[in-house]
Amino acid sequence: MKIDACSVIAVIILLIGGCASSRTKYVGWPEYSGPIPFVQKEVDAIGEFEWNQRLQIRSGIDEIAFRLLTIGKSSPLKKGKSKLMEDSPTPVIAVYDKDLDGKEDTFAHLAVGETSTLDFGFIFDLNHDGKMDYAVFNGGPLPTKDMKVLWMNYHYLDSNYDGKIDILIYNVDLDGDKFLDKNVWAWLYDNDFDGTIDEGEYLGPGVEMPVPEIEGAFVIKSATGEKRLLKKDLQEGLVFLSGVLSEANALLAQGE
Repeated sequence: MKIDACSVIAVIILLIGGCASSRTKYVGWPEYSGPIPFVQKEVDAIGEFEWNQRLQIRSGIDEIAFRLLTIGKSSPLKKGKSKLMEDSPTPVIAVYDKDLDGKEDTFAHLAVGETSTLDFGFIFDLNHDGKMDYAVFNGGPLPTKDMKVLWMNYHYLDSNYDGKIDILIYNVDLDGDKFLDKNVWAWLYDNDFDGTIDEGEYLGPGVEMPVPEIEGAFVIKSATGEKRLLKKDLQEGLVFLSGVLSEANALLAQGE
């Protein structure tokens, strides 16, 4: 089955608009000034995925990813052709080591001849099997209701380490004020690992409530209103995201 990459991404980012490279403009985040390297040590401290620790794991990974975001540009360590993105403006997949510990922590989809892009994400190996199982995709900056800047991003996780994404985590506007909330997210789960989203919940500190499922769609509150995510579209999204992770892992394995 051939998947239109940009169409799938448009679905999985709640229709906020297009692929990352076209929906986001560069904003100067605070420059990172902490110790380097730091990624592997902090991922080790988080440990493997545990259901009752899922919120804490997301928060820990998000903090690591944001610090990677604030490190200046780096050059790709490895590049290859992306079958998933071959018909898109960014048909090249690349991996980077932004914290300079000798282990790749970032991937990107590039235009031919380019070395940097806004279509990127951060990748992590929670269970130390040599394969990345957690990805945080860049979504770009958005204002919060207190006029601060929120880094919008999307977390995708292979929680049982079978090479397929089974948890999706989105930014949401649960209180309906037209701004993304800082401390609550929509979590969508493939509980039986069959490639179909079975359940959704809003989860954050002090918040735990179901995402409604109506006529084959999960209805999620976004900053632009309620969005209906059809289960069949989410199924395609899981295939695409699993493919992205698989391509990144295949590139990482080259030359080992």
